[in-house]
Amino acid sequence: MRSIGTPANPDRDDRDSDERILHAALELFGQNGFDGTSVRAIAAQAEVSAALIIHHFGSKEGLRAECDTFVSERLTRDRSEMENPARVQEGIEAWLREPTRYRVLLDYTARMLLDGGEAGTALFDRMFQDTRTLVTEYAAGGLMRPVEDPDMVAMLLTTQGLSTLVFQRHIARAFAGTAGGGPDSGSGDGDGDEGLTPEILRRMVLPTIDLYTHGLYRDDSILTATRAALSGAAGEAEPGTPEQATGPPGPGHASVTPPHSARPAPTPEETS
Repeated sequence: MRSIGTPANPDRDDRDSDERILHAALELFGQNGFDGTSVRAIAAQAEVSAALIIHHFGSKEGLRAECDTFVSERLTRDRSEMENPARVQEGIEAWLREPTRYRVLLDYTARMLLDGGEAGTALFDRMFQDTRTLVTEYAAGGLMRPVEDPDMVAMLLTTQGLSTLVFQRHIARAFAGTAGGGPDSGSGDGDGDEGLTPEILRRMVLPTIDLYTHGLYRDDSILTATRAALSGAAGEAEPGTPEQATGPPGPGHASVTPPHSARPAPTPEETS
């Protein structure tokens, strides 16, 4: 962790104070937002003076910038460790062992993105660029197959990953109750204030990795149809003439992007 204005060789008390300040800021910014959190409140939670925060970080904006850097580097570091299966196991176990610790990071990230403004924009841009770098490195190293559009794949990975944070209370509400509960089980009667509980995180981990590893479709028929549709649409459009369409490609256009529940019809061998 770096501190703005911290002496080159800080003593242990300074380092401990900086860590307490950063943790308090992450927690309070995540709970109340940047505008709803005062330097005095952070100081009180960190058990330091408000003057010390200004001395080390320059301003509340400087402290927020330090929080953004810490969160982005932490999340990127966790993703970069996926190259080593042993580290993957250690990382997942740590997340499940220390839900409160990671809850602070999750809440802070979600709050900054939802609040918008320069801080949220900068945080999103940094996370996208970090993901873009990982996509390139993973493809070069053989961990991930090469993709046609690395930039868009990185954007999809970034937004899909962050959507879990943005909608965490809806997820918690839908899966409230027993570990096997779900939207259709009649257990989704909570208010979702608890966010992503250890039980939900545990249930979410394996399906997420399985989805990225094996995908959903049994063959490439949908991919082939999508390529043909895009190629045909591009060939039929006259230069300078807008295409006639009912809307942009999306989940509602099954010929381009079918719902996740869609799958090719079973073969005779499968039904026998």
